Formats: sequence, C-alpha cells, structure tokens
Amino acid sequence: MDDDVVKGHMATLSSPSSLEAPDLLKTSITKRKGTLTVIAEYKRKLNAEGFVNDIFEPELMSPVFREFGASATAVMTDKRMGGCDYADLETVAREQEEAKGDVPGPLPVICSDLIVDKVQIARAKACGAGAITLQLGLLGEEK
Repeated sequence: MDDDVVKGHMATLSSPSSLEAPDLLKTSITKRKGTLTVIAEYKRKLNAEGFVNDIFEPELMSPVFREFGASATAVMTDKRMGGCDYADLETVAREQEEAKGDVPGPLPVICSDLIVDKVQIARAKACGAGAITLQLGLLGEEK
C-alpha cells in the first residue's frame, strides 16, 4: 500500500469508489477545530455490557446514521467481534449510494475488519467500501 494512502489507522482505497472515497472521506471527517466528528459503526453483536436489546438490519440503520448527522459509517465485518459480514457492508454501501441527490447525502462507508491481506482489501472495495481500518500493530511497519 502506498504511503500517501495510509493515514493514521485508516486507509482509503486507492481508486475512487462511486462516492470518490479518498476526497469524500477526508472532507467528511475533517472538521473545524473544536468540533466533534462522529463515525457511526454498525455491528450486530455487543459485548456483555451492551445496553441495546435489538439490533436493526443494516438497511434500516444506514439512513438513520446519515439523518442524525454522522460524518461516515463503518461496518464491523469481523464476524467474531462485530457479528457482521461483507453482505452487511454491501447493503450499507448500496443504501448510502441510493441517497445521492438527497439531503443529507450519502456517507462514506468504511470496512472495519482485522485486515491482514490484500484479498480483504479487494473484497472491501468490491462491496462498496471507500476506506478500511488497519491495525498497524498487527500488520507491522513494513506492510
């Protein structure tokens, strides 16, 4: 992966998705100093301390994230941690894409997974993600 693509712990997928991911994501999550940026995370599974009893389907939650002011949405596709899969990622990305021309418009979609190889990156992009999260400690500096 190119150095200019990796920013902190998030990498944008190098060729733009239908939402022109790198520029849109940067614009969406970069706010003025002193403001708060919210990235809404969708997952189907909570830890033991979770207080949500019902997890709604991604096609129901995706527009809610947008309408309530999130700057981006992340789908936790690590089945063990978040309980979602790449079909959920694709559903959220498709719903966001359908919001083109609406107010508020579509949010950038981030694939939040334990990314360890290029196949996962390609799969995230194929499912509509414009960015991925990277665990730099897991990958090591050389990757």
